[in-house]
Amino acid sequence: MIGTRELAQAAERLHYSGEGHLAGFERIGAGCSRDAYLGPDGVVYKVGDDDANRDEWDNFTYLRDNLPEGWGVAACTLHYLDEHTSVIAMEYIAGEEIDDHYSVDPCNETCKGWGQCVCDAYSDLTRATGLYDVHAGNFRVLDGIRVLIDYAA
Repeated sequence: MIGTRELAQAAERLHYSGEGHLAGFERIGAGCSRDAYLGPDGVVYKVGDDDANRDEWDNFTYLRDNLPEGWGVAACTLHYLDEHTSVIAMEYIAGEEIDDHYSVDPCNETCKGWGQCVCDAYSDLTRATGLYDVHAGNFRVLDGIRVLIDYAA
């Protein structure tokens, strides 16, 4: 199990309190529907849209065994706080963030240093998994593997 129910509840309170901080928590990211907090236990807690958290959990159960070569997925646990509230607790991946090269047409191959052109890697992942929100902000490169850290969509 990743994270704890108690820290998931604390992250959820932090998110909705508007206070902006809680001892031991650091806001490390924000998406369209959720914020991500690094907890005092070194785990990332994703708080916000319950449907996005449940979707991410469903995707994790599929992705962990069905990713194309060169891709990995950060392990997570879905903590149910009540019938309509959940928090994703995810292992923190301290890998390298890469440049998307979205504006390069045609590809200038500057991204081949990690094994494959970004555009080709994204296409392979989308075809294999159905994920469509694929961009550099949603994965980190760790030991040559592109590790997904956001896979809700």
